[in-house]
Amino acid sequence: MKRLFKLTAISLVAVFLLAGAHAPASGVTYPVPSITYPTGLKIMVYDGNNFETNSSGFAGNWTNAGNTVDYVLSYDFASNATLSSYDAILLPRTMGLNEANITAISTWFHSGHKFLWVGADSDYSGLWLASDTANPLLTKVNTNLRVDAGSIEDPQSNDQAAYRVVANETGVSSPITDYVTKDFVQEIFHGPAAVTYQDGANGDYMDLRNATLANVGTGNISIIVNASAAAVASDSDLSLTGADFYGYSSVSGNYPMLASDVVGNSMVVVSGESIFTDYKYMYGNALENSQAWHNGSIVVDRVVNWYADHYYQAPVTTTPTTSTTPATSPTSSTGTTPFSVPSAFFGLTAIFVTTVYIRRREKNKY
Repeated sequence: MKRLFKLTAISLVAVFLLAGAHAPASGVTYPVPSITYPTGLKIMVYDGNNFETNSSGFAGNWTNAGNTVDYVLSYDFASNATLSSYDAILLPRTMGLNEANITAISTWFHSGHKFLWVGADSDYSGLWLASDTANPLLTKVNTNLRVDAGSIEDPQSNDQAAYRVVANETGVSSPITDYVTKDFVQEIFHGPAAVTYQDGANGDYMDLRNATLANVGTGNISIIVNASAAAVASDSDLSLTGADFYGYSSVSGNYPMLASDVVGNSMVVVSGESIFTDYKYMYGNALENSQAWHNGSIVVDRVVNWYADHYYQAPVTTTPTTSTTPATSPTSSTGTTPFSVPSAFFGLTAIFVTTVYIRRREKNKY
């Protein structure tokens, strides 16, 4: 019996040592909300950029819920008859669309109840240009949202480098912003641009956060996520175009990184970062270096959900399907499930009591 007590005591000590070994160093855990997906949407993820797109996480979550997600490496929007069958088109960081294709997407968008997401990138080394496809397309669909033709960095809120911007501010409260950013902590924007505004009357680029602009804040335009107050803007490729607004203005910090607009009964979204590529992307839940939690996939999925609930043409029935990309239980910033000391303690105690009971019965038996 003494030996049994000794073994049990050693086991209990081991439990507490293991608890210390597995507990996250920071002691911080983040809420991991489940996602309720709509069903019946047909979504196109168009490659069309100089980094091959990897949308498998997004496609898995949405197809598992009963939607169709087509990854398209190349597509002639101007001549393909299947275009009208799509409810949503996601352009991660598209370049190279000619006028005919831009016009075709605009015609599709204005047919009503459509969703268009225009992802972007910074102007670093001239590898991506806002003036190539993004801004001409945004002009064509009649939104005032534009991609700023510069770069955003953050010397304070970043993932171990200023260009790996960790946006940690939400935009001005609005129905979509409040829905998308519920329990928001932070989101990675790797080498991003900002989202700005172009005046429809004179063509001037302006600060999107100016609430006196048409449809901003109280109208159809909503700023969903902002960079931190420490963020800075620059014109990396020194292109000096009209769209290089933030890099040459007195505006500093809290740059808009994700915004939406409603045009008629269709919805357009603009992000300063690509939605997903094989390089770095928003659709994930762990920062690329520190591996801390970020709300990337939650934000993307909720934005598309908002469209489905408010502008999708067909009635949408929802099924409570939990995302496979975010964890389904609270996860620490290091990605470790918190260790449960009480469960282990009571489990071993139960084993000890049961063992003592059995030993006594065996002793009485003889």
